[in-house]
Amino acid sequence: MILAERIKKVREKKGMTQKEVASLMGISQQAYSQYESGKREPKPETLGRIAMALGSGLNEITEDTDVITDENMSAYIYSFTQGKFEQCIMEYAAFDKVLAQEPSAEKLWSAFLKLNEVGKAIAAERVQELTEISKYQKEQADLNKKGKWIETDGDPFADPK
Repeated sequence: MILAERIKKVREKKGMTQKEVASLMGISQQAYSQYESGKREPKPETLGRIAMALGSGLNEITEDTDVITDENMSAYIYSFTQGKFEQCIMEYAAFDKVLAQEPSAEKLWSAFLKLNEVGKAIAAERVQELTEISKYQKEQADLNKKGKWIETDGDPFADPK
């Protein structure tokens, strides 16, 4: 199996779209698609970033490919790890930006981290359900039924006064 096919197989197994992976990597969907189509061969660092975005490791990404040989193994693993590290830094920076812009996000994230995997899945479902209820949607959140602003002191978890 060639590397491009393996990357695509891992992405599909993870249930992700090309656009989602590209977004996590900070590149365009078109650029990412070139790695899956084989038009571009990712450098080890880029492969590390792809793996990080997919939540996978070197073995999963390179399994059944001839990307790593005995001669290039050390250098490849070093570069791959460097790419994963750079991707991790980029994702943390993006997350910090979200936390700075949305004060309630830190409170939500803190509570989320206390949950086990089943609890996290249910929490994600509940949040998704809330996004479908008009009174909780961002454009409606600050208005009551009479069209007047609701005072919540900027805390979306607070009860309206």
